[in-house]
Amino acid sequence: MRLNSARSLVTAALCLGLAVACAPPTPSDSTTAPIPGAAPDVPLEPVGTGFELRVAFSPAAAAKLRETGEKLEVSAIYYGDPKPGVKLEDEKDMGVALGEERLVIDGVDQTMTFKAAYDTAKAASDLASPARVLINAYTARTVLSDNILDCGLFDDAISVARAQGISLTCKLIEEPPAAAPN
Repeated sequence: MRLNSARSLVTAALCLGLAVACAPPTPSDSTTAPIPGAAPDVPLEPVGTGFELRVAFSPAAAAKLRETGEKLEVSAIYYGDPKPGVKLEDEKDMGVALGEERLVIDGVDQTMTFKAAYDTAKAASDLASPARVLINAYTARTVLSDNILDCGLFDDAISVARAQGISLTCKLIEEPPAAAPN
């Protein structure tokens, strides 16, 4: 009788070990930039389902990136307006810093997904309004020393980014603005 109990215990322990080892990565395994001034052990958790960003390139911008081998870097900076009494680390800050994600991509039209990983505890305690995301795209400077792209910006509530997605079109800085549709 004791042998069967010991065998059952070993079998159960092995099954549990395999289940943990083979489990998909948890949200805390995500790769995000650290929050400036935050303790290093602050976990950044994806909130909701993230959001999609569609990036398109003008023919001239795509050709220049292809010719030089340069890439595009896209940053998503999560932040928000502070509650009264919450002190910002720097007067020049745009708000309470919650986290950041960065992606480097090739210069071809594509859609990517951001996880919307930010410090939810800090958002709940320090923000006076819903968390926001600032999307900025620029030359990654893996080959060229200067930014050659104008991709515009997105700056709105994360809920807006989730609901409608974001589209940016990158052109060379030297290109004239696109004509407005009639």
